Parts: sequence; C-alpha cells; structure tokens
Amino acid sequence: SDDDSDAKIALAQQENCNRARSNLKSLSRGRVRYVTPDGMVIRLSEEERQQRIEEAESQIGEFCED
Repeated sequence: SDDDSDAKIALAQQENCNRARSNLKSLSRGRVRYVTPDGMVIRLSEEERQQRIEEAESQIGEFCED
C-alpha cells in the first residue's frame, strides 16, 4: 500500500535527519578526526571541517521537519 511506502520514506528521512544532526554535533565540537568504514583515520583541515558543517546544516534543512 501507499501508506507503507510513505512510512518507509518518513523513517529514512528521520534517520538522515538524526545522522546529519550527530555529524553537525561532532564537527561543532571540533572533532577533526574521522574513521572511515574501512578503518582509516582521516584528519580534516579546518576548511574541510567548515565544508562538512555546511553540508550537515543543509541536510538538516532538507531532512528534519522542525
């Protein structure tokens, strides 16, 4: 049914929202070390950190209801 797919979309949006918020939180704390899924540790430059903050903020705008 359509209701089922709407619920799945809403859930995915909520997950994306939560992920973007948690990314923003860790970036805002100044965490510039990232561990990639394959276990590599990456250091972000300040420029990259600011760029990721902007990305997270735009994702929050896109996925979060409030």
